Amino acid sequence: MDNNDEESQNSSEMSFNEVVTATMAVGIAIWDMLQVPTQGAMDGTHIDVIVDQGVRDNHINRKGRPTQNVIAICDFDMRFTYIGAGTEGSAHDMRVKRKAEVDASFPHPPSGRYYLVDSGYALRHGYLTSYPNKSYWVKEFQTRRATDAQELFNRHHSKL
Repeated sequence: MDNNDEESQNSSEMSFNEVVTATMAVGIAIWDMLQVPTQGAMDGTHIDVIVDQGVRDNHINRKGRPTQNVIAICDFDMRFTYIGAGTEGSAHDMRVKRKAEVDASFPHPPSGRYYLVDSGYALRHGYLTSYPNKSYWVKEFQTRRATDAQELFNRHHSKL
């Protein structure tokens, strides 16, 4: 290998290293932007129930079955910190949340911290939702990359 080939190789290696370093720096900067002080995650589910005919309609969920809403909060050590049950299956997530919040044992997020919640909950102080009208589910990103910062945020939000 002559001197010109060595210089060219060294220059290529240096350029490659600079590109890798810059890419990593941008990636780290984006990840740092996405680091939000989260307390855990909150979500709801439905449990099938048998109820008296007189109150059955109140318990019919969007899938046409009588259910009861259950709301749960989990920390990132996978421990439940709150479980609330008893709201009729026809209730919207926000109504279930509001009912839970008046429970004396409900762990409100500390100041400056957030619960990750899905789009069934409104964006409120202490509750961090995904961006609306943007791709969200991990499955949606299996065949393509996020197209903007909001989709990138949603991608990371959905992984937590």
